[in-house]
Amino acid sequence: MHCVSLLATRWREVGGLSDVRVQMPQSASPGDDVYMRCLYNLDNDVLYTVKWYKGRQEFFRYVPKELPNTKVFPLPGVNVDGMGSQAARLPAGF
Repeated sequence: MHCVSLLATRWREVGGLSDVRVQMPQSASPGDDVYMRCLYNLDNDVLYTVKWYKGRQEFFRYVPKELPNTKVFPLPGVNVDGMGSQAARLPAGF
């Protein structure tokens, strides 16, 4: 799973996004709850979006300017706690 690398590249060109780090367990058994975090520094810029993927499939999106600002996409084997998810923290079960 990745924090959006394409978006991060776009922001780096502008000079806003830096120090991107993704925190998640290296492995999990089916049915385990896991917490994933994408930490970043925007250097006073405004966050556009954070997206999470499993392989090439997006399963979570956070866009602060949209209402609702979180969207969960169905993906077999991934259950996202949409109510407990936010810009930097994503509780999900695999």
